[in-house]
Amino acid sequence: MKKIYCLFLFIFLCGCAGFREGKISSIKSFPQTTDKASLGISLDFIVNFNGNRITNENAKNKIQSKIVERFNKTGLFSNVVIDSYGEDYTLNIKYEDLGDTNLFLAALTGATLYIFPSYAKDTNVITANLINNKTKRSEEIVLNDSVTTWQEILLLPITPFKHPLVEAVSMQNDLIDNLALQTYEKIQSSRN
Repeated sequence: MKKIYCLFLFIFLCGCAGFREGKISSIKSFPQTTDKASLGISLDFIVNFNGNRITNENAKNKIQSKIVERFNKTGLFSNVVIDSYGEDYTLNIKYEDLGDTNLFLAALTGATLYIFPSYAKDTNVITANLINNKTKRSEEIVLNDSVTTWQEILLLPITPFKHPLVEAVSMQNDLIDNLALQTYEKIQSSRN
């Protein structure tokens, strides 16, 4: 029990804060529309950690569900489904989660009880190809943003306000929302 208490204390007393690069901003509201197209989505989800590709079907399924949920929540589309090519449009998404860290510095940070700082960067890149299933015309959408996590004891006071997991989830949600909006805008411009 004492070991668990010490581990719990160590985890919460280590200063760790996440900072977004901020290339993508939050969308407060989406346009109201009655002209809605149906959308089929296919997803290629890639996780790379320090150049090593990691296959994780569970993570892919979670991202896929989140994309469908957030796209439906916007109210911009009549129907959003996975792996269907009978819809008005198809959105082929390549979602890359690129993690980069210096493992030596991270170990040094831990060995010095977080006095010596280290960082890790998580970059998310979305490359989507929107295809009009009637005309077969396609358009590309590219979005990216990143979160840099710094680890150091001096960051302890701001950890509750800039927790790396909260920042990463926020970045992911903003990327998906911006993808939905840009998809809608490209559909509308192709109809005019």
